Amino acid sequence: MASSSEEPPQQPQSVKDCLYKTKLIQFLDRTAPIVLQNDNGPCPLLAICNVLSLRNNLNLSADTTEVSQEKLLTLVAERLIDSIDNKDAVADAIDLLPRLATGINVDIKFTRISDFESTPERAIFDLLDIPLYHGWIVDPVLNETANAIESKSYNTLMGELVAMETQSMTATLGVPSPSLSKTRYLVESPHSASSDEPKVIKAGDREEEAELLMALQMSMGELSTSVGDPECSNSHQSELSVQQGELIRTFLKNNASQLTYYGLFCLQDGLKEQELCVFFRNNHFSTMFKINGEVYLLATDQGYLNQHDLVWEKLNEVNGDTLFMTGNFKEFKVDNQSHENWTTADYLASIDSAASAGFDINSDLQLAIALQQQDNCSGNSTKLDDGEKSGLVLTPPQVLEGSKKKTVLVNFMEYCRAMVREPDHVMSFMLAELDTSGSLDEQLRLVVKGRFLPKKFGAILRKYVNQYVICFACRRTDTRLSKENRPKYHLICEWCCASRSVAPIKAGFVAKVGNRNSAA
Repeated sequence: MASSSEEPPQQPQSVKDCLYKTKLIQFLDRTAPIVLQNDNGPCPLLAICNVLSLRNNLNLSADTTEVSQEKLLTLVAERLIDSIDNKDAVADAIDLLPRLATGINVDIKFTRISDFESTPERAIFDLLDIPLYHGWIVDPVLNETANAIESKSYNTLMGELVAMETQSMTATLGVPSPSLSKTRYLVESPHSASSDEPKVIKAGDREEEAELLMALQMSMGELSTSVGDPECSNSHQSELSVQQGELIRTFLKNNASQLTYYGLFCLQDGLKEQELCVFFRNNHFSTMFKINGEVYLLATDQGYLNQHDLVWEKLNEVNGDTLFMTGNFKEFKVDNQSHENWTTADYLASIDSAASAGFDINSDLQLAIALQQQDNCSGNSTKLDDGEKSGLVLTPPQVLEGSKKKTVLVNFMEYCRAMVREPDHVMSFMLAELDTSGSLDEQLRLVVKGRFLPKKFGAILRKYVNQYVICFACRRTDTRLSKENRPKYHLICEWCCASRSVAPIKAGFVAKVGNRNSAA
């Protein structure tokens, strides 16, 4: 899975002179500079530089507002020289450094977050003591799929899929497979089989056969995906059965985002607390950090330059939903409070005005911020609809203020019935997320200690649906939770039969059991 083309490391002058903006962020107990990526920035180089900078291992001045690509390569080379005694290894790594700016070859395996095929470029991360992780992991619960994939890399799997498809298509078209025979194959009539006359191969036969082979080879090329062009050969037959091939194709199609729910859990469990590393996904390298049990990606797009408090993106979903965070890992809020009642259309209009005035605006970023801000300010005025396929629509939370600083969620049981989930499980999750205690009263309303707004309950319900209701494969809600003598719950889809383990509810306050008295 090549992250980009494997061109020789020689760079034109225009590439060497590329300048990248820098930004000062608050990181733990100090201020650190990070390098921002423009439209075509070399993300492997920038991810490595930002890890080193946050570790305080990169000699990048806090007063620097922009830095050249050549300077960044020099700083990384200096770090290699200072930290490694093996001169031969350092020399080899320095020779490979220019590839960080043009694209490196990365081929993942689907078993563990740290599993990659060994490549020379991969060694650069090891020499710098920077872990490289990914989250495209197959859930062991999917036994047949896991057995089909085994410990093979992405490129190996694609090669076997292409070989299998080649064999199938050559059999269908009657065209010889290069792996089976080097002799010429002709469709002969019954008469020619018994004829003693020499077989005559006409020019038209050769041309027709060549055209069929060319069409076949071109069709095979369409099996490649955006992760890279596997170097596969038709010189061997596929080791996959037809059933295994279908299982692998289904897995790759259903997890095209290159991050599975199981992979996300593995990242959350596998990273050490306060570990800085590089995360690979969809041909992109990001700086990743774990703190307080949560995983975050450094927001390095150049469009974030003027959003000083926007520093991290929380990695807690596989579908791309992003929650922006500050340097202190708090939810990012738009600074200008006069925009509290703006709609998305208002934000887009402001973007157009700023762009026409000549300001550098990243519209995707601004739209994302707008949507997040609008959600923060919308209260309970909209329904919670979790996807077109799911068919699940949750009505807005109905909240009352109870006595003794308590909050009552009136339509709690309505949510449980709509999601077809046990009230105890839903209640345990909500109490853990609210970090409080609570119970059901005589009217089966959820009564929790503390004051909470409706939008807080709405956000928690959406999170519950994403984690414990929606199928990760087909995105439907026709699912059930089952333990079946397993240590963890598994989410099983009644529609597509997909199954995955789900994260246990984090430790926290539990529901009170006993007499249920009305608290309203």
